[in-house]
Amino acid sequence: MDITNAGRAKVLVQALPYIQEYAGKVVVIKYGGNAMVNDKLKDSVMRDIVLLSLIGVKVVLVHGGGPEITEMLNKIGKKSEFVNGLRVTDKETVDIVQMVLAGKVNKSLVSLIENKGGNAMVNDKLKDSVMRDIVLLSLIGVKVVLVHGGGPEITEMLNKIGKKSEFVNGLRVTDKETVDIVQMVLAGKVNKSLVSLIENKGGSAIGLSGMDGHLITATVKNPKLGFVGEITEVNVRPILDVLDKGYIPVVSTVGCDAEGNAYNINADTAAAKIAGELKAESLISMTDIAGILANKEDPNTLIPVIHSSEAPQLIHNGTINGGMIPKVECCMNALRWGVNRVFIIDGRIPHAILIEMLTNEGIGTMFLGDEAAQKL
Repeated sequence: MDITNAGRAKVLVQALPYIQEYAGKVVVIKYGGNAMVNDKLKDSVMRDIVLLSLIGVKVVLVHGGGPEITEMLNKIGKKSEFVNGLRVTDKETVDIVQMVLAGKVNKSLVSLIENKGGNAMVNDKLKDSVMRDIVLLSLIGVKVVLVHGGGPEITEMLNKIGKKSEFVNGLRVTDKETVDIVQMVLAGKVNKSLVSLIENKGGSAIGLSGMDGHLITATVKNPKLGFVGEITEVNVRPILDVLDKGYIPVVSTVGCDAEGNAYNINADTAAAKIAGELKAESLISMTDIAGILANKEDPNTLIPVIHSSEAPQLIHNGTINGGMIPKVECCMNALRWGVNRVFIIDGRIPHAILIEMLTNEGIGTMFLGDEAAQKL
């Protein structure tokens, strides 16, 4: 049965409550039958066992090896005899049994195991899907840091108090009244609702804002924009402390300066800077498009991989344009700051994170530094 990447992700998510139930518990698997002699089935079983081990299940594999024993006996010209389903085992046969089970079969199994070593913020169903993916990644040992903005929620609150939102080059003009709303919405409502969602899915999360522990220090980016911040320093110590305690850090992008003034920070910029300071393996940027398209009118023209040296030309020729330019620039900056790989994926697709990270094909556009690209 062929399973799509989306199907695989769905299976993983459905497995989440069982992963939590069995984590830390001993499971004994008796292995035998056709699954021992069919190489494809054997490979599949070993992958399953490795996955169970990675998510904290203590697996004990107990195996026989009847077909292999019979094969070896046939090779030496000895006929197999059975009584009530049990093999008649003389001294010569028991030596063969020991050699096959403790030797060939056992060591081959050990070897096999060792070789297997945007809208999503406002759509409740998508938000739920993203949180499940994050919890699952955390449960299998990936150290996930969630960095969020909350533009739609900020606009909604400003509308409620009768204040019109203004933007210049995609950045919200943020006066003193607006920055108070930004702080309240991002560090309060949005951050704590995401923490609560993760906890409700069986994960453990702690909410942070850029103002906590001087995580994001900022200054005025442009006086015409008011309290829109330019990041001057990132202190990842609070994030590392939270990770070390086994929690998922959930970071809202509100920064501050030495005087305690709050600043509205672009979430893409903050995520790139934080990922760079952490020397993260990957940065995943969730957007409302499939990735970078060679022809923006044709969703089948997705560019799966872009090397950092190729990005400027794609901007110059208009392939990357409009609001995607600052996002791609953030991707390039993240690579320069030490992140290995950066992904732009469509957050409207359920389980997009799992499909991108845990399948060969992926789902969006991956950005690689030229040095990393040479290793592929």
